[in-house]
Amino acid sequence: MRKLIIISIVILLSTSQLFAQRNDLASSDQSLVSKIYSVDSALLQLYQFSKENPFFIEKMMPNKYNNLTVKYDFDKGHYIPVQDATKINAISLFSEGKTTLEKFHLYGSFNYQRSTEDSTRWAHQSRFSNSSPYYFGSIKNNHYERSVYRINAAVSRPIIGNNLPLTLGLDYRIGNHFSNNDPRGDVKDFQLNINPALGYNITSKLLVGVGYQYGYGREQISVGYKNSSYFENTVNEIFTNYLITGYSSAQILQTKNLLKYDNNQDRQFGKVYANYAISPNDNIMLAFKKGKESQLFKRNFTDNVGFSEFMTYNIEHSSADLIWHKKTAKSEINFAINYNYNADAGYDTELSGINYINDQEYYGLKLFYTLKGENGLINNLNFGVQHFEDIKKDGNYSVDVSYSRINFNAGWGINKLLDKNHSFGAAVSANYSIKTSSNFYAPIENENIFYNYVIYPDYQFNTSNNYAVGFAADYSFPTYKGIQTSIRISGNYIQHTGNYLDLQRTTFNTPGKDRFSSNISLNLYF
Repeated sequence: MRKLIIISIVILLSTSQLFAQRNDLASSDQSLVSKIYSVDSALLQLYQFSKENPFFIEKMMPNKYNNLTVKYDFDKGHYIPVQDATKINAISLFSEGKTTLEKFHLYGSFNYQRSTEDSTRWAHQSRFSNSSPYYFGSIKNNHYERSVYRINAAVSRPIIGNNLPLTLGLDYRIGNHFSNNDPRGDVKDFQLNINPALGYNITSKLLVGVGYQYGYGREQISVGYKNSSYFENTVNEIFTNYLITGYSSAQILQTKNLLKYDNNQDRQFGKVYANYAISPNDNIMLAFKKGKESQLFKRNFTDNVGFSEFMTYNIEHSSADLIWHKKTAKSEINFAINYNYNADAGYDTELSGINYINDQEYYGLKLFYTLKGENGLINNLNFGVQHFEDIKKDGNYSVDVSYSRINFNAGWGINKLLDKNHSFGAAVSANYSIKTSSNFYAPIENENIFYNYVIYPDYQFNTSNNYAVGFAADYSFPTYKGIQTSIRISGNYIQHTGNYLDLQRTTFNTPGKDRFSSNISLNLYF
């Protein structure tokens, strides 16, 4: 019922906003502006940055940009981490818009996605918090169905002579995930984040601000069997349910009153913002975020009369984004430097100590350049390089596994405005990823089934080199009341190069050769 209420409210608000805009604006002109905006890659990056940091929506997010998208995604291939799905079908509905009411700058979005996953192994999880060190899994391929709803909203208003911009952001997510074959996972999750921020114009060129994020959420996980014969014996081990803790332990867990637990999450972050305006169309922006998320795992008994707390998982987070954006009459440039670091630690109550550590560090830069021709031709170029490092340590089994990678990527796209407000666009992209370092220590005397099925093949995947190529095409035309309608298709192919590392161990899930991803979407701009 709660989901239906949320959907109904969003549909009513979206419909009323749409018809209000049809009456107040020259619809065809506004629709064309929104469509042209969507193909300006440099400007679109600034828009995404403002969505993630609502402090900037007043100055950096264009007004009266609205779109509605229905999209179908298809992914297939075995070049994936073990706990991913070999085939995914997904359909999604997404709508967003930005408008201004007097001095209030408003942004809102709604996203619904329904997906099916074939051949999901070793992971009865929500896909939201995959680094958590406690979950159920099995050898058997599960067919998962997932429904996820997301609502984002933000409002910004300058106060006290327009010198103090006040911003409030709200993010809400609710998900339902279940597998329809034994062992049957049932995962429910919700997340809520509140992001207030306050700024001050120190000078006419320099704006600074501080923000705070408070969030909480919960995942409820359970596993059961429809066929009792799979539960009552472990002769056929593919149906056996395992409890995975840390990054090594996989213990058979078939006790009914232990096949259910909650993961309660609480997060608090401090934020700092800055915007230096070299000129109205030339800005340097900074967003810095630091804080902590705590996850508390509670084991629930099936008679619903009690629970026990058995593990805490803390994530220390730091991130920074530095953006330079410049706009001229004929071009637009967006240059971004990004940094992200998570230091994760799992504390096992029964062991009275930290048994699992997972550190992840990312930094990279990306350049987007848009060139606008007088004949209605837009060229988009982008170049980037990123470095990523992942370290996993499990103290119970003396496991120490790490790797680092560097990615190089580039892309080029065009969009041509045709007669009668029709347009055509196409783009190509390429990516090359190589391993820069790795370390593997997992004593064979501690080996269990999780090593053979997950640790070994994942290490082979994460230390392999690969290349990827992508394409996209888009055709747009005016429809009802001048709304710009576009049909877009895209695809991406990734393949590993060279040979996988030979660990001289028994590996049951060696990664595959490649993977293909594609989607088709119907997009409305108004």
